[in-house]
Amino acid sequence: MADRRPSRLKSILTQNCLPDRAEPGAAFYCQDTQDVWVATVDGRLLNVTDLFSGHSVSTNGPTYRTCGVPGPKGDKGDPGDVTVIGPAELVEAVKRLREQKARVLALLQEKMESANHPAGVRALLHAHFAELKKAVE
Repeated sequence: MADRRPSRLKSILTQNCLPDRAEPGAAFYCQDTQDVWVATVDGRLLNVTDLFSGHSVSTNGPTYRTCGVPGPKGDKGDPGDVTVIGPAELVEAVKRLREQKARVLALLQEKMESANHPAGVRALLHAHFAELKKAVE
């Protein structure tokens, strides 16, 4: 008698991707539903999770199939509806923001040190510049 054990458990993303039939003994784990399906001797799929949990058992596999079949195309959105930023663009944006922050901090420090005002005004400006610097950091 041939060995009918599956060679390995195949993990699939969604139950929609289950095949209609499989080699007897093949097993599938659906990541979306966390169900385990096993192919019977005639190749139909049996939901083992339902079997062990006492629910009614399906041996035909799921009745819907959408995996790998392109659906209808929707209307094209207006330019700028969705922005996808790639890794290189993100690195460049972070670099620009860091440079801007450095310039702002340097300008604040320069203005704080060069304030040539009466003592009361200088103290007030110093306090405002310190708050701005704290907000930027």
